[in-house]
Amino acid sequence: ALGAFVTALYLTWREPPRAQGKLVLASVAVYGLAIAAFAVVDSFALGLLLLAIYGVSDTVSMVIRNVVRQEVTPDELRGRMISVNMIFFIGGPQLGELEAGLLARFVGVRASVLWGGLACTIVALAYAIRAPWLRRHVRIPTGPAPAPSLIEKGEGKKEERAPSGPAA
Repeated sequence: ALGAFVTALYLTWREPPRAQGKLVLASVAVYGLAIAAFAVVDSFALGLLLLAIYGVSDTVSMVIRNVVRQEVTPDELRGRMISVNMIFFIGGPQLGELEAGLLARFVGVRASVLWGGLACTIVALAYAIRAPWLRRHVRIPTGPAPAPSLIEKGEGKKEERAPSGPAA
């Protein structure tokens, strides 16, 4: 909780990062590695450090996902998008808890936590490889209005996506 709290405070005072795609993939991978490492350590102090790293990476991932979702979703679809997000936000952890509990029953708690962390990291790496558009997603910082996002294509070529909504 401390890592998440400190990170949330830090992120409120800075502009959203430019390389959002890379950062969200990296934060999810670090999240998984921190959980996997937590499963195998016996040191209380190291366990607390790993949980702080988990909190930092989870908060970074959550903030970037929410910023991107708000910036790239057209105004007329934003409510629906948030509804779909809430389904996953509410139901996803419960499915994960069911999976972790069932797995823990058969292989033990440590192995279940280790598997969950490794699976999270593997999925993040798979997305980094199989979804180059996500890896290349960047944000152009501008004034107080939402900035258009930019997707780098190949060798320095860029495709601009204008922000949705009414023109000012």
